Amino acid sequence: MRMRVASIAWWRDQGRQVWAKPELRWLGAILVLAAVLRIVWVVYAAREPQGLHDPWLYFLFGQQIAGGNGYTLPDWVPNGGPSVYYPVGYPAAVGGVLALVTNTPIPDNLVLASAFFNVFLGVATAGLAYELGRRLFTPAVGLLTALWLAVFPNLIYHTATFLTETLFNFLVMAALVVLLSTSWRDRRLGRERLLLFGVLLGLSALVRPISLLFLPLLLIVWLLASHGWARGLRQVALVLVGAAVILTPWTVRNAVQLDEFILLRSESAQSLATGLNPDYKLYRQSLGLELARPSVSQTLRIYRDEPWRAFPLLGHKIYDLYENDAGIVVWIRGDGPNPALTDEEFDRWGNIANAAYFWAGAIALVGLAMSLVKRNAGAVVLAAVVATWTLGFALFVPETRYHLALL
Repeated sequence: MRMRVASIAWWRDQGRQVWAKPELRWLGAILVLAAVLRIVWVVYAAREPQGLHDPWLYFLFGQQIAGGNGYTLPDWVPNGGPSVYYPVGYPAAVGGVLALVTNTPIPDNLVLASAFFNVFLGVATAGLAYELGRRLFTPAVGLLTALWLAVFPNLIYHTATFLTETLFNFLVMAALVVLLSTSWRDRRLGRERLLLFGVLLGLSALVRPISLLFLPLLLIVWLLASHGWARGLRQVALVLVGAAVILTPWTVRNAVQLDEFILLRSESAQSLATGLNPDYKLYRQSLGLELARPSVSQTLRIYRDEPWRAFPLLGHKIYDLYENDAGIVVWIRGDGPNPALTDEEFDRWGNIANAAYFWAGAIALVGLAMSLVKRNAGAVVLAAVVATWTLGFALFVPETRYHLALL
């Protein structure tokens, strides 16, 4: 009994200490605001996916997993059976949420349950962003970061649909917080921290493989921080071990069920070939149905014969990646007979998203330039991440929603 009373008293004292810090009181208010805005949007806009596109397929895969059928397409779908169309991370997360709802007394609304899972991830990401901003800069910067993520329209919009970005943002932010729990110039990066970072990076790669671009970026950052080649390579190797712990079971599953080595998804080579092709917009518009998509060798032959075409292509693709921030509203509305938004709502929410996006972008570019002039180490890290991921996304067919993780 005394131990229980002492435990309660300890937790009460800890709570008082936390509440006594003004920045944590502000953070609590920001997280409540983030939750309220997302809950209101979910109730307003969350609908079951309609039409043959990513949200519908993610929901379908999630239902299959929740029903105990594994990561498969049902028999009534052409080429039904075991699938690797997407990496397993997001379908597995959706399947876990759907399984929880269908096996508990929670009201059986699968769409709302998944959307509230996104609410939790969005609020947690804002909290992690505070911690990252505090460590790289100051508590004030951390609070501003959390506030912006709490109210940023596109992040709120994503809460109401079945797309990977909300889970991906959470995992990447968690990985960065683990990695940057000490100064980026600190050479005392323990094995446990590097392994945990690798595990979180592997989980994020099972949601969106683009996060594996962190690996070469890490080596460059550590070399700039004077870790040396030997130490830097050892640290990257530990991160790789952590990531391999997560990725290996998925790769083995693919080899056993499909008799083929597939690291993350079946469409990777074809997506790369299409993304590198100068006519990628034609293939994107046709969805690969009217036009047979090119192979990697066919695309590379174009640059062998006309190498200058690579430079304007990269410019066009970066423009397509950052062109606007209203693309998510298309996914929210859906293309079925009962769209979630009217034409008036569609225009209004899209305009709000774009206004916030362009203002934020202008402020961020000015702030980044000022930080780089002052040789702020945290800004160098962030600039390297943005540049590396921009080039990485530019290898594939770009969509404006792909830039969300960089914001």
